[in-house]
Amino acid sequence: MIQKWFNCSEYQARQALLLKKNKGLLAFSAYFNGNKPLSDDIIKLVTEYYLQDGISRASSRQKDIIHINKVPVPVRFMEISGREAFRQLIDQNPTATVGKSSFYALRPRQGWNKFLKNNILDHDADLELVTDKYLIDRIVCSIPVENYFLRRFGTCSIINPSDILLENININKDEHISWSSWKTINNKVDLHQINGSTNSLLHEIDSQWSTFLLHWFHTKEQKEYIKSLRINSSQTTYIVAQLDFAENFTLFRQREVQGYHWNNQQVTIFTVHLKIGSIHQNIVLISDYMSHNTTVVLFMLHNV
Repeated sequence: MIQKWFNCSEYQARQALLLKKNKGLLAFSAYFNGNKPLSDDIIKLVTEYYLQDGISRASSRQKDIIHINKVPVPVRFMEISGREAFRQLIDQNPTATVGKSSFYALRPRQGWNKFLKNNILDHDADLELVTDKYLIDRIVCSIPVENYFLRRFGTCSIINPSDILLENININKDEHISWSSWKTINNKVDLHQINGSTNSLLHEIDSQWSTFLLHWFHTKEQKEYIKSLRINSSQTTYIVAQLDFAENFTLFRQREVQGYHWNNQQVTIFTVHLKIGSIHQNIVLISDYMSHNTTVVLFMLHNV
């Protein structure tokens, strides 16, 4: 009956009956060609994940552009390590069937993997990494509540970064070292080179840690809020606009050698990126008003 109905050989009919008996009605043939190829949905999920805010950021340099299929694309730098990005992807998408090697291979060309670790400290022979995220999780007990970041309550809030660093690495407090620190002197911010003992550096980290914690919390919450706005943006809800001042440019007259000795005019570039659902639109506004303040921003918004 099977041989006649499906126009197959007698051997295939016997194997079909055997397969039904052992595997049931929903039997399917086994895949023997090695690893199964990734579906288009998984490939799209991973590539779009690499380009999300918080995973990577667009370079602020005007020259950081590569051409993909003759289309200029801005370069993006990873904000976290590849291992951390893979872990977050699996946590957010538990049903995603993608391995670590495939995840790394699907990184877009414009997504440069130049993640700079903030702190790389050796723990004897284990070379354990102690990053700012590790310190924050230890101090605020991994609870994303503002009061914990303000160190108002909680047993973890009484811990200082120096306590955790001394637990993980062998430090000679009297060793003479040098480090760099941004300081504001006479209303000017400058990078200063400081020489001192290791104990002085630990004291400097502890003194600035409360300010850094609050800044880190606000930055993280702001990123998550902007991310939710970009995801929910559509033609029926709202438009997400990203605004920024670019460099001031000097205007030179062509073929005028003496023009370099004159007082040339300047213009400022105001860049705008609009996102309406899946539609992206770039706008550039040019002005000869050199002041960068809220009044200019409001005026530019009315002209977008």
